[in-house]
Amino acid sequence: MLYEIEKLIKEKLGENAKIVKKLGPTNNQAYIIEDGIKQYIFKTYASKNWPEDGKLLYVNSLLTKMGVRYAKEIAYDRQYQAFKGGYVIEQKIEGVPGTDKSLNEEQVKDVYKKMAKYIKEVHKYQFSSYGYLNFGKPDYSTLGDYVEDVMYENYEVLKIYDEFKIENFDSLVKKLCKKLDSFNKKPVLCHGDFSIRNVIYNDGEVVLIDWDDAMALPAYCDIARMTYDLLWLDGNNKDKFKDVFLKEYFKDGSIEEYKEFEKCYHIFSSFDFLAHSINKKEDKSLKNKIDYLNTLIINLSNS
Repeated sequence: MLYEIEKLIKEKLGENAKIVKKLGPTNNQAYIIEDGIKQYIFKTYASKNWPEDGKLLYVNSLLTKMGVRYAKEIAYDRQYQAFKGGYVIEQKIEGVPGTDKSLNEEQVKDVYKKMAKYIKEVHKYQFSSYGYLNFGKPDYSTLGDYVEDVMYENYEVLKIYDEFKIENFDSLVKKLCKKLDSFNKKPVLCHGDFSIRNVIYNDGEVVLIDWDDAMALPAYCDIARMTYDLLWLDGNNKDKFKDVFLKEYFKDGSIEEYKEFEKCYHIFSSFDFLAHSINKKEDKSLKNKIDYLNTLIINLSNS
């Protein structure tokens, strides 16, 4: 693997190109590389089917048109034989991760405020349908149709876990999807894995990285994804950080509708995160996540 990477980066970046450091943990193999002048991120994909064909180049073109800063691709090939899912070489954004322990409380608040401004610009781009961005062409007619398919996929994974039990799963999915569709929110460009984990912070500026999960979904989905992930991050003051973000994002409108949406979408996010945790054998917070999901399901049943 390392030999193939060294060979490829010298071909793309010149003879001075070398591997500096392996990054992790990530879903894919990722490394910091440099050419003697600049540093880049090299990433190999674990699957040929994800990210979807044509998505990253399409999303990059949209972000460029919108004037939103991101890590630009230097080289990209999903058919490269040495790596079964292909590879990407992209610009390395200078700065520290949003979760870096060197950031104090006021700096983290600033990160969340800037995140709200950043993603609000991204959410201005609208689609006519929902779901995956294969060549920029999502094909679900409703949010509920997309949510239903993904929940059933995740449920197949979760059923093997002895402590995971959901009664009347079909009824739960039907009610959840109906409720989500009742908000009647149009699809926009969403990051798909919007979280402070995927933010680089440098001198008061934030850049959102890792657009592999970009989707055409309601803007609320990105926000709810972030607030769900925030529940399980280490550290104190998480409610303060959430409030900073929401006040900035919704400063021109009502937040109450979003809060109702969040309760529903956190059910969907729970299934997604739990399936991922079980696949990766990450048991640390499984019980708490299952308990939280059960509380959400009871609330939905009583609504």
